Amino acid sequence: MEIRGKGMRQSVFIFILMIALISCAFPQSYEDFQVLNRPRADYVLTLTTVPARPHVGKNLFRARLIDPSGAPISDAKVTFDLRMREMKFMRRVEKGRAAGEGIYEATADLNMGGEWIVLVEVDRPGLERFREKFIIDAGPM
Repeated sequence: MEIRGKGMRQSVFIFILMIALISCAFPQSYEDFQVLNRPRADYVLTLTTVPARPHVGKNLFRARLIDPSGAPISDAKVTFDLRMREMKFMRRVEKGRAAGEGIYEATADLNMGGEWIVLVEVDRPGLERFREKFIIDAGPM
């Protein structure tokens, strides 16, 4: 009976250790891409990056704007304002270029790992300018 109990404890310990290691492999603050989709009354803004997991170095930031019916919004000026969450002086501001179908892109060089705040500012003719805030994780510092 003692041998069986010891084997069971080892199995439970190994299982808990595996769960802990897996949870450490993923950044705790990285927003799921379902959260990076922001539906509002007048628009839906979706932020994606290439590569899908941002990293230190060059990353492509892509904002897709559609109206509530799903039609692309192509008359906007979009700016990507990237700031290190912990270091206020680390900031990049990139103008988005229209890529068609309501998509606006900008390339930004993230020179450090860690959490970055991405403010996507949208300015449309005749409408009030708006801003959406996202948090991404560029990997270990």
